[in-house]
Amino acid sequence: MAPRRAEVDPLDLFEFLPGIAMIKVFDAGVSFEFSLIGTGLAKLYGLVTRQIVSQVDCPPENREALLDALTLCVASKKPVLGTWRKARTLKLVEMDLEVVFVPISEDGDQVSRILGYHVVLN
Repeated sequence: MAPRRAEVDPLDLFEFLPGIAMIKVFDAGVSFEFSLIGTGLAKLYGLVTRQIVSQVDCPPENREALLDALTLCVASKKPVLGTWRKARTLKLVEMDLEVVFVPISEDGDQVSRILGYHVVLN
């Protein structure tokens, strides 16, 4: 099962922080909210803290891919790794991204948060 939230300290991942997002899970994976967003992701997508994922103002295919990955992560209780080809930023710049989403649990059973990481491949 995923680590408990207390076992994950974003500062341990300092060099990766620009590409990291901590995402809260609500209603057993029906809804998600950004609780921490790295500066790199904020620049790419225009994300802000406390923003509901389904309401992110980015290209629809990015939002759909993100929601699909988060939903799979909650359902499987396992990390999800993927490559998003030709993902677009708010300014419609295309790039390839590698993404990983790691489930985190407060109680050792249910996924309560997801640690996400994006890295630009090109």
